[in-house]
Amino acid sequence: MWNIFRPLFLSVIMQVNKVNIMPKKNFKASILVVTMIILGIILLSSLSVSLVSLNERKASISDSKSNQAFQNAQSGVELVMQEIESGKTLINQLSNCDTDTMLIEDDAVSYTIELRDMDSKLDCDSSRPIADIAYLVSIGSFKDTKRSIKATIALP
Repeated sequence: MWNIFRPLFLSVIMQVNKVNIMPKKNFKASILVVTMIILGIILLSSLSVSLVSLNERKASISDSKSNQAFQNAQSGVELVMQEIESGKTLINQLSNCDTDTMLIEDDAVSYTIELRDMDSKLDCDSSRPIADIAYLVSIGSFKDTKRSIKATIALP
């Protein structure tokens, strides 16, 4: 019985193999779409890396300015402490005193120092003893950044 249907079955199979069941697609258009998607992803990734890098650079510059301002303030404290330790006994003997603002200033190093007793600001041109200084506030500046240090004075 198989022998009767066998030629018919084989001819049907051969006809099916000749007929392309799946229609041909235009693969060129789909390759273009996939390429555009990949390029878009690469572009977004590179833009993200660029933005992160730019933000890190800005933060680094800001930290650099802040550190420089802090070092300027520290320099002011050290210079005044050296003058006090050198044997000066009166406030008006301290150098770089600006009589208008009553502050010790140095534009070359960019610091401003305010002398204080426990209650108020002391005039830097007064004839009060240095022992009256309880603490000083040094404000260092660099470009548009300012940092301040409060230093307590303890004389022997």
